[in-house]
Amino acid sequence: MGFNLDELEKIKKKTSASTESKQMIANQIIKITPEINNIKLLTGQERRKSLANLSSKFSAQRRKALESGVASYSDPNWATPATIESWLQGLMFDNDSEIEKIEAIIDELKNPKRKDESSKSIDWIGILLIIVVAPFVYHKIGLWAAIIVGVVGLFSLGWKNRYDGPFKPS
Repeated sequence: MGFNLDELEKIKKKTSASTESKQMIANQIIKITPEINNIKLLTGQERRKSLANLSSKFSAQRRKALESGVASYSDPNWATPATIESWLQGLMFDNDSEIEKIEAIIDELKNPKRKDESSKSIDWIGILLIIVVAPFVYHKIGLWAAIIVGVVGLFSLGWKNRYDGPFKPS
């Protein structure tokens, strides 16, 4: 599997839990698809140059997101331009079978209602902390320790949806 295909797979999985990420990626793909389809009609050096010019635009957006402190594949500010950049790079450098796989992933990413592929294990940690550990800590240690355990449990329950909340990262 090529680098661009790997990147798209990671982005697809990591953004699947966030409604905002899925929506931003789908909107950008739908918006840029006509331009990419026009470039696909070109041949040889002209096609490669057009893909490179468009790719550099999204590469700059991705770098800007990294400079602003993005630390995760699931952040929509990084994932959106990275998706388009990987798509364009794949069209430029990968072989036909890789391009087919990349196009299939792009078709999946176009759907903002795609299913959640992220791990669900973090939910069990939060539930366990709130229902079992917090009462035990309250009984053995005290109220303040139980409050801390409860807050940690609540954070772990909401962590995968952190980009969907009311406080959007700027």
